[in-house]
Amino acid sequence: TAGSSAMVDVLVQFRHLCADATQREWAHEFNINRGCTIRRLKQVMLLPRGTAEDARKFELRRGGRRVPDHEQVWKPTTFDFEYLGEEEGARRAALDDARAAGTAEEEVAIGGKWAVFSRQGGTPGIYNLRHQPGSSTFTGEQEGYAKVENGKLEGKTISWRVGDFFCQGQLGDRGRSMAEVRVTTTKGAVFAEGLEGIRLFDPHCWTTHPHYDLRGRGDVEQMDAKDLDAVKRRVEKMGYAGFSVWQGQAYIKGGGKPLGPEDLDYGGDENPVVFHLFTPPDPYDDGEA
Repeated sequence: TAGSSAMVDVLVQFRHLCADATQREWAHEFNINRGCTIRRLKQVMLLPRGTAEDARKFELRRGGRRVPDHEQVWKPTTFDFEYLGEEEGARRAALDDARAAGTAEEEVAIGGKWAVFSRQGGTPGIYNLRHQPGSSTFTGEQEGYAKVENGKLEGKTISWRVGDFFCQGQLGDRGRSMAEVRVTTTKGAVFAEGLEGIRLFDPHCWTTHPHYDLRGRGDVEQMDAKDLDAVKRRVEKMGYAGFSVWQGQAYIKGGGKPLGPEDLDYGGDENPVVFHLFTPPDPYDDGEA
């Protein structure tokens, strides 16, 4: 929108423990275009003499993990510099490219609160999972029961043990849902099957903006607005940006760059449109969102 800055400041930090036990540190600020990719930021860092090959030899991290080269920077951020070397740097850059092209498994982040339930009813199992995005293991606990042990991610298959039960299912929607969850006892007897799982987002992830809409981003779906909770669950599951309510209909906006209230467009005090903005936790902040 007109009030949005076209530039954003980022800080890159470097820390290195030398052989003599002394620590070297430096930090440098860069002013880059809003929406700039990590790959482009790395190239800017190396100006005027660095090459694209040099940019692949290091990575930028947040929350202790690599930020992919294709990730875009939309707000002031602090990154940590990590040198990888030519071979490892090239391998990780190639994996980023493959994920961006859809030819490799996407990196998922499943940390947070989940409900595992049956469509036939009954009390859902509520889980609090802890997971470093991209890791093949996770921990956590089922509320009121036991700790999660042996949590594993293998492709789209998710499995874990809780108390006297072993659970296994399939991840979907980029790690925001589970399907075909089967629960067996430690002796192999089937306890339940065909269960589903959904992420439960904190209500604070949602904000309401009367008289505002989001222009310039097309509607990906349309739903009846009588049940706003159902619309919100759809947005959460699919990773959409939010939805506007107009004349009893919810017009859902697709995902893309993270949005804030400043990205919305004011329609005037007499305009009855209401925008519901979804801002999920940033998985780079603590690795558990």
